[in-house]
Amino acid sequence: MAEKSNKNATAAERAERNRVFSGHRCSKPDCGNPINRDELRMVRRVEFKGSAKAVVMAPYHIRCYSI
Repeated sequence: MAEKSNKNATAAERAERNRVFSGHRCSKPDCGNPINRDELRMVRRVEFKGSAKAVVMAPYHIRCYSI
């Protein structure tokens, strides 16, 4: 039943749901603010620790990260 109500939700209702806090904070050094789900962009980043290399996904605001 929940699936049907989501399918029939209006665009305004879906947009309101996306304004909910995503649980992430922006990774940009100057920002660090909480990110809503409609502003979230997960960016693949390579981090180097000693001789090891790791690929991590970092959360950013759409406005804080541009290619």
